[in-house]
Amino acid sequence: MKAFRALAASALATAAATIGVAAPAQADPRVFSAKVTVDNQTSERLDLVSQEATEGIIDVYANETIKAGSSDWMRTKADVDQGGTAGSIKYDLENGGKIVIYFSNPYEEDNEYSCFVPEGLTCDWDDNGLYETEVTFTITED
Repeated sequence: MKAFRALAASALATAAATIGVAAPAQADPRVFSAKVTVDNQTSERLDLVSQEATEGIIDVYANETIKAGSSDWMRTKADVDQGGTAGSIKYDLENGGKIVIYFSNPYEEDNEYSCFVPEGLTCDWDDNGLYETEVTFTITED
């Protein structure tokens, strides 16, 4: 019986040494994020109306205003199980009118963007196309 116990203890010690200490869980590298920058290249102040994540969560909120000639940003995040990120950000223009921006950074699909501005303004965007996308919406006067 003592020989059996010694053999079992030896086997357990060998197994523990072979297996080693469990490694800490790693973060899923497929965390999706969307950093949405609004670059206000107009002569008007933009006042934040709303910002929302329709998929994922907002982890960095935009400021309440963007001065003329300045920029600001927000960021959403989601893991792969949440299907990516999506949302919107809306501003009132200082002298009337609204700017509405939509973004979608879905899992295994192309990123999609849209931007609506009043007459007299133009909205263009540029992104890096990655699952950790960084997109800049540039608002200019015609």
